[in-house]
Amino acid sequence: ASERPFIFAIDVASSTDVLGALAVFTVTLEVEATVRAGSSIVVSNLVRSSTASTDTLAVRAPGCGSFSTITDLVMNSCSKAAGLKVREIAVWDRAAGTLTIPTISELPRRQLLTFAFQLRNPSVSL
Repeated sequence: ASERPFIFAIDVASSTDVLGALAVFTVTLEVEATVRAGSSIVVSNLVRSSTASTDTLAVRAPGCGSFSTITDLVMNSCSKAAGLKVREIAVWDRAAGTLTIPTISELPRRQLLTFAFQLRNPSVSL
């Protein structure tokens, strides 16, 4: 049976709540059990974004430059220096409101992991 660690703590912060604006989301999480390299982290309930689904959504360590350069061949030097433990390319599913991002190295139990990505806020409020 595969191990499915659960999140011990999570924080998701957005840089802006302005309608239609491109927002940087910063996720900080802590897992209850060790997560093996190559596992996937799924952030859910990211609903109402107007960003189209893609399998190449850029991910960076917080504060590590532009999200426009998407490459998984060479890690952004800032993200590498910051010890980013997830790939710099994630799968964004707009309909499901999920971001799926593979780990590139083991995540030890109770160690914090922080990463950032951009999504466009909805253009109309409810």
